[in-house]
Amino acid sequence: MIERSAIEETYGTKISRNWSYRNQEVELMKVTSSTEQNLFGNSRHPLYHIELQSILIAVSQLSHPNIATFYGLTFDRTEWYAVFEADVKGTLATVLSTNCDSIFFDFDIRMVFATSLIEGLYYIHHSPVHYHGHLTPEVCLMNNRYTLRITGVGTTRLQNPKKSNSHFQYQNKDVHELGAILQCICADIQEIPISYLDIISKCHATPAPSASIAKIRSEMDRMFPRQNNIVDLLLSRLGKHAQDLEETVHLRSEELGVEMGKVDLLLREMLPASIISRLRNRQVVIPEFFECATVLFSDIPSFGQLVSEHPPMGIVVFLNSIHSYFDRVVQGYDVYKVETINDSYVVVSGVPTRNGSKHGWEISRLALDLVSIPQEPQYLQAQPRIGISSGCIAAGVVGTRMPRYCLFGDTMNTASRMESHGEASRIHVSPSTHAIVNELEKADAAYSNQFLFRSRGLIAIKGKGEIETFWLSSSSVRE
Repeated sequence: MIERSAIEETYGTKISRNWSYRNQEVELMKVTSSTEQNLFGNSRHPLYHIELQSILIAVSQLSHPNIATFYGLTFDRTEWYAVFEADVKGTLATVLSTNCDSIFFDFDIRMVFATSLIEGLYYIHHSPVHYHGHLTPEVCLMNNRYTLRITGVGTTRLQNPKKSNSHFQYQNKDVHELGAILQCICADIQEIPISYLDIISKCHATPAPSASIAKIRSEMDRMFPRQNNIVDLLLSRLGKHAQDLEETVHLRSEELGVEMGKVDLLLREMLPASIISRLRNRQVVIPEFFECATVLFSDIPSFGQLVSEHPPMGIVVFLNSIHSYFDRVVQGYDVYKVETINDSYVVVSGVPTRNGSKHGWEISRLALDLVSIPQEPQYLQAQPRIGISSGCIAAGVVGTRMPRYCLFGDTMNTASRMESHGEASRIHVSPSTHAIVNELEKADAAYSNQFLFRSRGLIAIKGKGEIETFWLSSSSVRE
């Protein structure tokens, strides 16, 4: 039952509000009244008219996403009204009146309204109702998903039930009115496609439109994909944005991976890989004790003279060429570069990764390659002086700003003494390293006949007294 809380005196396409049907708000459109000409003849009741009954059946059977639901007829005293669903989000007229900051100012959303209107009108023209008769922005309602739904379908037929044969004239009128609405839809859009303007001009052609609703629908389909409502459009945009974002994230992740790889390479020049992993995981780096490892110290005896004879930039270039060569050689051995200070170059084996008793053998092989520096112009004045010693070492990260992996212990001091008491282009070895290498050669034939140790005799070493040291060179087999 229709319940009325208020009513406006309206006629035709003007909509009466504040009516409800089955707890849903509905809109009424006046069909006729007792003060008007009796269009139903002498019948006591309008429903007795055969033409009227066929129109009501045709309107009630309409079903389309862009057509408002028709509930039936109701009367108020002597006045008759058609009952349609009410708008939820306003009409097209109210939507088009929003300011430019609104989402409805978006061109694609306006095109959703345009295509929806054309779809609805195409359905009407191909239905038994044949035409709308009074198409305006006010009869284009918006439901809760902002789907455009044409209301008032059939009211013109209900007011003129005996003129059903004139539907071609009314269809042309619908297309003319469609052109006016299409023009209103994009009135405040800056850049409008020429093809869209061409459709409007075809609708406005006189005396009759130059294109039918079917042709207009076909042209719109070529220009714009169909979307039933702006929610679907926004969801499709959101999906595309999410896809684009995923691709961007994937691309940026790859770029980040490349950059992180570069950072890792740089960090590994400063800290061992195991230490980097602990620092990244915010773990405390606990100093570690190594029972036995071998340390190599190298310097250039003539460095002081070179500094006094060459400009600073020349010294920098010279040291860079020497240390870069050493870095390339070091990569081929199981060793870890500790640091470089001026002309000094410090390497260790067995720290931070233990390698059993191989550390002395690895450092000895490395030392032979370092003293065999190529006789090239940039290396001519480089005659490395190398000292080697083996023993226990404590290692850990020192500092928070530019942290360094540092080694401590008497082994470091002894290796430094071996280097300072050595000679240019020679390898000075402590008795501890000599003993470790000999033990490995005896235990495993694969490591034998690699080196030749010559005793240097007793040498006075600061803090050690007199100890026997050795010169290391390649064996006759290697030579």
